[in-house]
This record gives sequence, structure tokens and C-alpha cells, in this order.
Amino acid sequence: MKYVFCIALASALGIQTVQAQMINNGLLIDIPNGISLVATNGVVNTNGGTITNEGDLIIGDDLTNEAGATLQGNGQYELSGDWTNSATFNAGTSTVLFEGSTNSTVTSGGDAFYNLSLNKTSANLLLNDELTVQNLLDFQAAENYIILGSFDLIAGNSSGAAADRHIRTTGTGALVRTVGNSPAFFPIGNNTYNPVTLTNNGTTDQLSARVIDGVFDAGSTGQPFAIGAVNRTWLIGEAFPGDLDLTLTVQWNGNEELPSFDRGQSFISHYTGSWDMPPATAAAGGNPYTQTRSGIVTLSPFAVFGNNVSILLVEAGDPQTICQSKAVDLTAIGASITPNGIAGTWTTSGDGAFDDTNTGTGVFGIATTYFLGSADIQNGEVFLILEADGISDQAPITILRVDCGSFPWGGN
Repeated sequence: MKYVFCIALASALGIQTVQAQMINNGLLIDIPNGISLVATNGVVNTNGGTITNEGDLIIGDDLTNEAGATLQGNGQYELSGDWTNSATFNAGTSTVLFEGSTNSTVTSGGDAFYNLSLNKTSANLLLNDELTVQNLLDFQAAENYIILGSFDLIAGNSSGAAADRHIRTTGTGALVRTVGNSPAFFPIGNNTYNPVTLTNNGTTDQLSARVIDGVFDAGSTGQPFAIGAVNRTWLIGEAFPGDLDLTLTVQWNGNEELPSFDRGQSFISHYTGSWDMPPATAAAGGNPYTQTRSGIVTLSPFAVFGNNVSILLVEAGDPQTICQSKAVDLTAIGASITPNGIAGTWTTSGDGAFDDTNTGTGVFGIATTYFLGSADIQNGEVFLILEADGISDQAPITILRVDCGSFPWGGN
């Protein structure tokens, strides 16, 4: 038979401390309202045990709920370690508060939280599976982030989010909210804070939002844009496609704008096989800035463009054949970077040198010649690589082991 263990008033403060790991091996434990139970080295609820928390369960380490056990009640859980649930958690109207100075992970086991608060000291909360917060997601301290990774976070409302405390969509996981005709705020970012606000004048639906760094010609993939855009892409999705009438507002910071971006003539573009070009208007705000688009009826990637947006194209040039006594004329192989003004760098797969630095690295537009190295000649080929902003192309150079002497022929 199971026994009921009631945590009674231990002092005038109503605090009971367990100076060890608290292991509930099949008992029924009640923590009444007004009572705080402190477990300095963590809590393990196991073997069908039940903890009913109507007070405050303060855990200095991890909380583990396993092996048919149950956590329930309307109290508060304060913990500094990990939350791992593989049994039953009935949240009631409880609050789970994460504190401490180290990262914590959450494995929900499919059971929702009611309130979730984050009050760590420069540390993060990492999801190990999909998590639902039925009521309020509350950020209470700076340098606190919820890292989604590949898991969704489904939330009711949120409070306290800012540039130094928000949800980071570092992978495929998104923030999901139910959105109707009242504005719903999504406090998200990747490396920086780029929240969105969604209003749905169509049928109420569960909408998801995440943001990635960069903006690309094929939606969320492909060649990056080099000028005239905000260097972010917002990915918006819906649970039940159809009957959507969405207004979208996105936010960005001035240092995320690519060169020549004109926020006075900007717009939110929608990718539907290609990026569309709605009329441009002035962005709102003063760093951060916002732009808004209404009448959205389908969802896919969104980005902010100016009228002069352009993708980045890098061409290292045509294949060349030269004899071993010659150098490669970089001005004649057809190398280019589009648009003009984007800096580029030459490197080599071999051991030769560029004339501007006399090393295996040269500056595009300054280096005019590549001198073959002994390993280049021995291998009979070398690749000259042109790179700009992470995009690269290579020109193959075939080397004939002959000495052209003073003849003008370069081997072609």
C-alpha cells in the first residue's frame, strides 16, 4: 500500500529543506499551499509515486519524473537544473521557473506547462522535445534565451521579451501561437532579435514563425543577396492551410541591412517561386526598424527588400591552359563579382603566389598575376578560387610541362 507524506510547517517561515537528493519511490507526497520544500540536490519522482505541489518546490539541481510517476498541483517549481519528464505531469495552473547560472534542458514528454518563467543568470533553456506553454511565457532577466533547435515551442502569451532575452530559432524549430484578429507577438531571433507580429483576419489558426540569418534568391536557399536587402528571412507557416488574411510586421536592426539598402523605399517581399515586388514604402521606427504587409493569403519565406536589391554572383573565370614558364593573367580570365563594389579574395589550391601579396592569397581587383609554384607544375594543374561573402567559384588552370621561352604563346 502507498502512504501519504504531507510536508507540514517546519518553521515560522514554512520552509522544509532536504539536504540531499529527494527520491520519491512510490509515495504520495503533498506540498500544501504556503509551504516551501527545498531539495538542494534535485528531485526524482519514480516507481508510481505522486507529488502534489500546491506550494513551492525549490530544486537546486535536476527534476526527473519517471516510471509511472505523477507530478501535479497548482504550485510553483523552481529549479536550476534540467526538467526531464517521461511519466505524467498535470500542470494545473502551476509555474515552472528556471533559475541558476548554467544552461537547463527541458524534456516535456508531451505534457504541457501552464506558466514558464526564465530568470537565469546569463544562461539558456534548451528544448529536447516539443514543448507547450498553455498560458504565459515570461522572461525575467537579461541574457536569457530559449534555444529551440529542431523543436517547436507552442505558447499562449509572452511577456518580458527583449533584444537580450527571447526565443532563438537556431534550427528548424519555430514558435507557434494561435492567431486570430488580434495582433500576436512572436519574440524570436536567431543571432539577433528579429520579432514578428501577426494578425489574422481570416479563420483563426495556429501560425508558426522562425527567422534565419541571410536572404537568398530561392527563398531560404540559393545565392545570397548582396545589396539592397535586410539580411534576414522570416519563415511563416500555418497548421491548417486556407482562409488566411494575414498582416505581417517584421523587425530588424540597422547593422543587419546589406549595402545600399534604402529603408525609405522598402517592402516585405513574399517568395512564391520567385520574390515578388509590391509597392515600396518607408520603414517605421528608428533602429530597430519595422515594415508591414497586409492581405497575405499564402505562406512561405518573407524578406525585406529595397528597390535596388541584387543577388551576389561570383565568377572565377574560364578554364585556362598555360605552359610552365608562364604566369596566369588574372585580368584576362574573365573573373567577376556582381554587383560591383563587393570585396573579393583570391586563393589557390596549390603553392603559387599572387603578385599583390606574394602569398597564396590575393585581393580581387588588385592582384593581376598568379605565379605558378613548383607543386602546381608537378601536379599539372591548379585551381584559382575567388570568394566574396561566403560565395566562391574556381577557375581550373591546366599546366603544360614545356618552356615557352620568350615566345608570346601562353599555351592556349
